[in-house]
Amino acid sequence: MSRGSVVGVHDPPMGWSAYGQSMACPMLDPAVVALHPTAPAAELAAQLANRLLGCGADCERSRPSGSLAFLLTQLVHQPAHDGDTRAGVSMRVLRRDCLLGGRGLFGGGHVATAAASRDEEAEVALEQRAGVDAAAMGPGPNDILRSALFSEAREAVLERGCRAQPRDEGSAAPRPLNDILQPGDAFPKPSACAADENMRALCELLKEAAIGREVLAAVSNKNIFAMLGTFLVGCARANISNAVVVALDDATAQFARGKGAHTYVRKLVARGGSTDNHATSGLKFAVLHEFLSAGCSVLLSDVDVLWMQNPFTLPSLYRDADVEGMTDGWDDVTAYGYEWPSHTRSLRLGARNSGLFYVRATVEAVRMMARLKGRMQREAVWDQTAYNEEMWWAALPREPAHGIAARVMNYLCHMNSKTFFRYMREDDQLLARHRPVSLHINYHPEKLPRMEDAFARYHGAAPDVDLGNGLGRPTKRAAQGGIHAWHWGVGLKAGQWCREAPRVRGAPGSALGGRLVAAGGRATWSGISGLHFHAGGALDTPWGSGSWGTLKKPGAEHEDLLFADFIGQQHVVGPHADGWPRLTSTRCADFENVTVVVHEGG
Repeated sequence: MSRGSVVGVHDPPMGWSAYGQSMACPMLDPAVVALHPTAPAAELAAQLANRLLGCGADCERSRPSGSLAFLLTQLVHQPAHDGDTRAGVSMRVLRRDCLLGGRGLFGGGHVATAAASRDEEAEVALEQRAGVDAAAMGPGPNDILRSALFSEAREAVLERGCRAQPRDEGSAAPRPLNDILQPGDAFPKPSACAADENMRALCELLKEAAIGREVLAAVSNKNIFAMLGTFLVGCARANISNAVVVALDDATAQFARGKGAHTYVRKLVARGGSTDNHATSGLKFAVLHEFLSAGCSVLLSDVDVLWMQNPFTLPSLYRDADVEGMTDGWDDVTAYGYEWPSHTRSLRLGARNSGLFYVRATVEAVRMMARLKGRMQREAVWDQTAYNEEMWWAALPREPAHGIAARVMNYLCHMNSKTFFRYMREDDQLLARHRPVSLHINYHPEKLPRMEDAFARYHGAAPDVDLGNGLGRPTKRAAQGGIHAWHWGVGLKAGQWCREAPRVRGAPGSALGGRLVAAGGRATWSGISGLHFHAGGALDTPWGSGSWGTLKKPGAEHEDLLFADFIGQQHVVGPHADGWPRLTSTRCADFENVTVVVHEGG
């Protein structure tokens, strides 16, 4: 764990998205610190001196007590957030067999590592700083789930909204960014534009689409037109006129242009040739490398993001770091970082989501995208894991330091869907007074319907994604309260009984189950063949295997109902209005119905 690790988190009530990622880095050891004569290193030294010796009443609130190891780690490794800025030092790991008898250290570039294991003084300091009960935030990876501390971000957005804030008194002066283009240079960068046909096409588009050498870009393929349409209408409602769709195929290009969107056609293929969302997500880094090389900074957005305000003109962007990223954390502690009292004292924070981040057109960012592009081509690695590693891990001996200055976006301004549905929605004052900049439906499987209900909340009625203009019809959940109809975990609140009802695998005593087994696989699901209910509870479907059996609905225990669960979704199968051989299958998550037809007699 010398340079850090990915620490998984399991939150069963979240259902489909129970797994989450966090990142942990061992505390830096101040015993040996090699500082090169650079401006960021000098700023770091000044910060250490100010905070250790005291910098006056004005910055008392930002001066942490406790161990020097935590303070050093915080100033070097913890990303900036809001007005709490960082000097932007880069770091490498010193050879552990050469210093301090092999204890192991970070350093070289600008600093050092591996503080001793947990100590009482540091834990008391943690409690004083963040109001966290260190015992509650114990060494187990899932102890992080107990955290629900919102005071810092909540107070900020209720008082000032999501506009970028001035630097806090006593915080570090961020290092100047190493921009690809200087203010007077030609844009897009002529030498980059001349590289090949793709770059020439991109540069022509950027001349038209970019505002202030910036765009919002979304990479999409033909699998998600409904969501892409909702995304584009949301951008229009938020007055984001520099949005670009990177179309991975001709059908997507035609769809996007039909909506009036700036469109860049880039026919890239994921490693292994897959076209599912996870596989194509990794292609973003190759696309970003092209944009940045041309001198264009990019706010990268997945299409399951709803935009409620313009982040460029508000602005919610700070533009003082190479990368500003949305967090998968849900409160002050998980979003911005805390001292994790594990077997090795560490700084831990929620992973930054690879589906929403702003990347400046800097030399360091171009190098980072080049490394990520290469890893996506060579490795079977999740793009989010690689993104976090390349941004946060310290350089090892004989590796170049990445030099990335990083920032975490305010988690109540650029929100993930866990924060919104589980916490903000239940805070009456916050829900009434606060308008987020964006909402990423990343934690929930019902992406489009939740996105539509959030659209209705912040932009009026649901979007008419077929026309791309005007107000559409109310959403299907409007009568149930729109965003309030959804459970904060999985599915609609009304379907909770369906998801939680006791299940008995197989069909003991079920006449309906017996008839389905007797059909011997001659059943269709929404007209698609390949549905086979086996004796004992095994289920074959065209999309994969699953299980089936009996289920009892509270208050209607006499009804002969079955469950059919496969590919992460739960369904209830029961009588159809037209009678046998038709059945109705209801998906527990969103109460969508499909017809099952049983073909008896061969």
